Amino acid sequence: MTPYFQTELGLLYQGDVLDILRQLSNKSVQMCVTSPPYWGLRDYGTAKWEGGDENCKHIGMESRCISGGQGKQYTNEGSNRVFSGDCICGAKRIDNQIGLEKTPEEYVAKMVEVFREVRRVLRDDGVCFINLGDSYMGSGGPGSQYDNKAIGQYKEGFHKYKNPNRKVMNGLKPKDLCGIPWRVAIALQQPYRVSSCVKSEVDKAWLAAMFDGEGCIGIRRFDSYRKEKQQVYQDGFVVYTVVTNSDIELLDRCVEITGIGKVRPKQRAGDTDGRGIVSRRDSYGWRPEGNAAIKVIRSIYSHLIAKRKQACIAFTLDLLNKNGHGSRSVPKDVQEKKTYLWGLIKACNQRRPVDLPDWIQEPKEEIEPGWYLRSDIIWHKPNPMPESVTDRPTKSHEYLFLLSKQAKYYYDAEAIREPLSESTLADGRNATGRHTQGDEHGTKYDEWESKQKPSWYRAKVFVNPMNGRNKRSVWTIATHPFPGSHFAVFPEKLIEPCILAGTSEKGCCPDCGKPWERVVEKGELIGKDRGGNYKGRNIDRLVHTNPGKPGMSYETKTTNWQPTCSCGKEPIPCVVLDIFFGAGTTGLVCEKLNRRWIGIELSEAYCKIAAKRIDNATKQRRLFE
Repeated sequence: MTPYFQTELGLLYQGDVLDILRQLSNKSVQMCVTSPPYWGLRDYGTAKWEGGDENCKHIGMESRCISGGQGKQYTNEGSNRVFSGDCICGAKRIDNQIGLEKTPEEYVAKMVEVFREVRRVLRDDGVCFINLGDSYMGSGGPGSQYDNKAIGQYKEGFHKYKNPNRKVMNGLKPKDLCGIPWRVAIALQQPYRVSSCVKSEVDKAWLAAMFDGEGCIGIRRFDSYRKEKQQVYQDGFVVYTVVTNSDIELLDRCVEITGIGKVRPKQRAGDTDGRGIVSRRDSYGWRPEGNAAIKVIRSIYSHLIAKRKQACIAFTLDLLNKNGHGSRSVPKDVQEKKTYLWGLIKACNQRRPVDLPDWIQEPKEEIEPGWYLRSDIIWHKPNPMPESVTDRPTKSHEYLFLLSKQAKYYYDAEAIREPLSESTLADGRNATGRHTQGDEHGTKYDEWESKQKPSWYRAKVFVNPMNGRNKRSVWTIATHPFPGSHFAVFPEKLIEPCILAGTSEKGCCPDCGKPWERVVEKGELIGKDRGGNYKGRNIDRLVHTNPGKPGMSYETKTTNWQPTCSCGKEPIPCVVLDIFFGAGTTGLVCEKLNRRWIGIELSEAYCKIAAKRIDNATKQRRLFE
């Protein structure tokens, strides 16, 4: 792909979000932060027209009467509404932008499709932040706005879009809040079937025939040798599939329909193989292994005839391999099963009669568990958009959802800790039993007086104001005006904590992509003992007799960074993805925080805005370096 714009750290691609996502590598980014277009609020003017009258402006959804009587005549002159479907001139509107779907269900389905691709591109230890606002049914809502500074083909400004969502449908009543953010969040949590690597049933049948006639499904056995310890552990087993043929075009077709692997030379004419057979022609091989082999087996299993048993054996071994033993040794009974399967599939491939035990499983469709919804963050806007409503409160918040691919993931809470509240700092004792420390906070108690306090008081934990507190789930951040023509520009202060928490400040391994993590150590003791003594008075005695007990708190400080892998390479900046790049705020923040970034934006006009904005900011920063 050719980027529309790039810097030393980032790449911006212009085009449809799904088309570009599908060209990105699996597990290639550390995090995603983005704000999709909200449902039914506005038309960003990305539509193209096919056919019809090339001189027609394709506007005039509402006609205007220019003569009375029975012979009424209508004209589109003066109308500023863009046709939402086919124009009266015969042109068809082609539009890939998201947000103009006819129903909430269609919008949610589109969001699910897009974020499944994001899930594929995101590393297993990565996180995704999604900012979404809501819409009202049949009321026009905040989308009924014009922008006098708009760019592109609509010089009058962004046009109101006569979206079908303004009609009552699907049980939603006029003036109903649609609940779009939560509809999307709940849909993203749901498990789903992973699409086959072979799309066409004809191609599946053809590839199955190749395996039945020219291919092999097998299990490779290998020693688990660890170089750093110079020890051999339990034997490992991995599934492979291979098709060998002297016709390289057939094997190229295998690669084409699966998108997996490469064709490699296997044997030259005149060479002798392990069976003592001399090859008369050059031969080639296509050999997926591990997860790639299992994907092929899942795709073709229903069409296999001669190799069905091998497919079942291989699939069962893969299930045993993924049983979650981690770094622990494989249990003896499981290892014995693997060894048994290895011998069983060899017998099948040698065409010996084999009866499969009843614990062998047939290949099934791959099921992904869906996203983990980890937090619903409220973005509170102290300066919300005014609304002319008197029968409900003015909307002053949006949602920011934190999602992950698995239960354990990278999240740097230390990077976004926030100061303690004034009430906590002002009180020597508060309702939660936490006590502040330092001469400027709280009340000093005489040692003998403190001993008269009940045990529940003496057992309370003290708070260290130097460490602050964990980031809360309500973020008060004002919106900021933007001189360009994008309605919904991310505030930089909304993006910064997302990127700081979701990526490592130190960076990631250039080979495996794993992030470096903080080395957080206990610092000096800070606080007040039960008698009101502060740091420097009787602390050694207190720690000796009551180590780690209430009254004292250790500072926590980052002393170093360490890799989470054993590759031994120097770190490079982590990658942040924004699939609805807009005016480029994510790229701007990434440049400031030294993160690599990838942006995707459908509108060429916004690509120009983002490129200019980021380029100006990077030039200004270089002047002060």
